[in-house]
Amino acid sequence: FHRGYFVSPHHVAETIRNFVAYFFSCDVCRTNFLDMYDDCGHDHCNRLPSEIAMGPINGSDPARMELSLWLWEVHNSVNARLMEEAALRQNREVTPEETLASYFPTKKMCPDCWLDENMTKWDNATVFRFLDDWYWPDDEPAD
Repeated sequence: FHRGYFVSPHHVAETIRNFVAYFFSCDVCRTNFLDMYDDCGHDHCNRLPSEIAMGPINGSDPARMELSLWLWEVHNSVNARLMEEAALRQNREVTPEETLASYFPTKKMCPDCWLDENMTKWDNATVFRFLDDWYWPDDEPAD
């Protein structure tokens, strides 16, 4: 919902793509993002619907959740790629610990975000709640 209009998750993602295409000054960053997006990176072509849900606007909207998770996955994949590039410049392999450290949120920040002790599978519903609370915390009362 934006300025009185309902907007689909696909439209939001496409707007982000176009913003990056026309306003990112880092050529490498822009190219990497556009290549990822245009190749349906993180399956956004199937995950983000073009249709607009006409139900109530609330935090439980599956399309809103999917868009948030897609953006979060893109963010984490960029962090992991940057970690790999830094290690490559140092002529070494990335350690598993470094890879895990590149992910947001960290296990310390959100221990329930992981489904297993080996930290190989995320709990998407818990991650979404974490992201929602992290970026849109409840308003605290004024003193």
